[in-house]
Amino acid sequence: LAAACSADISKHCAAVQPGGGRVLDCLERVARTRAHLAPQCAEQVLSQMAAELADPSTSFGLRRDCSVEVSLFCKAAAKGRGLHSWPAPLSNASAGNASDTSRGTLDCLRSHSRALGFRPACAARVASLTRTEMSDSRLMLLGG
Repeated sequence: LAAACSADISKHCAAVQPGGGRVLDCLERVARTRAHLAPQCAEQVLSQMAAELADPSTSFGLRRDCSVEVSLFCKAAAKGRGLHSWPAPLSNASAGNASDTSRGTLDCLRSHSRALGFRPACAARVASLTRTEMSDSRLMLLGG
């Protein structure tokens, strides 16, 4: 990503401190606004966005912003291996609702996003992924 997007990172994300998925978050925001990214960068960013939708465990932002919510609301879903499952490090807890297992973690987070204790950063991340999933036809072309 760094090689394919170096010019776009300098242009759009120069003030972003690297690490923890922050530069990718910035490039994804740029891509969502349909701003121009270099073709090779756009391909990389859209590919990553499609991968995050297919498997949220690849989303640094979702892991960073929603680890508490997964522990509180979606432990059973985190143990699932469905399309929207959570990575293994967070799936070793045994509590949670059995009904959550078939929905997957992202779907579980969506269903609890208005619950007491659901932090705004996680709600915003889940909403952003949902908007992208529902509205970005470019991701469909990549298999997302």
